[in-house]
Amino acid sequence: MKEKILAWLVTRVLKLLALLSYANTQRLGRFVGRILWMGDSSLMRVTKVNVELAFPELSNDEQQALIKSSLTETSKLFCEFGAMWEWPIEKSLSLIQS
Repeated sequence: MKEKILAWLVTRVLKLLALLSYANTQRLGRFVGRILWMGDSSLMRVTKVNVELAFPELSNDEQQALIKSSLTETSKLFCEFGAMWEWPIEKSLSLIQS
C-alpha cells in the first residue's frame, strides 16, 4: 500500500514538472540542489563520502564545490524527467544541443 501511494505521488510530481518550461525545470532543479547541499539529506551524505573517496587530492573547498555541483545537476535531471516522459518527442529532441 505504501509503495502504491509513493508511486502515485511520484507520478503526479512528474506530471506537474512536465507543465513547466525547460528553463523553469532547470531553475527548480538548481533551487532543490542548493537545498540538498545546505541540508543533511542522505543524498548529501552519500555524495560527500563518494567525493571524499574518489577525489582525496582535492582541497576541502574544491570537494565542497564538486558536491554542490553534483547535487545541483542531479536535481536538475530529476526535474527534467517529467518533461522528458510527458512532452512530445519532437519537443524533447529540439532541446538536444551538440
